[in-house]
Amino acid sequence: MKSNWLKILNPIVLLLAANQFATGFRPGLYGKGTFRFAHKQMAIVLLIALAAHLGLNNAWVRRTYFRQRPRPKRTAASSENPSAGLPGVSGLRR
Repeated sequence: MKSNWLKILNPIVLLLAANQFATGFRPGLYGKGTFRFAHKQMAIVLLIALAAHLGLNNAWVRRTYFRQRPRPKRTAASSENPSAGLPGVSGLRR
């Protein structure tokens, strides 16, 4: 069900983003009367579509950006060689 909504919403987001890009760089593209609708009002529609897109992809966003990565386990370094417990470091002397 969610993938069906994304199949509809993703092309809409693409078209709205392309509209913002085109009207932002070429304000006279649609004429003076339609610029306000084509750029400023459609920006609000784009924000709503992006919020829906992020809402539908909420599980992916949380899994990708907010997961807790396991911390590497530390081993006790010996007093003779303090770098013994560090990976990739060997034989450093002070």
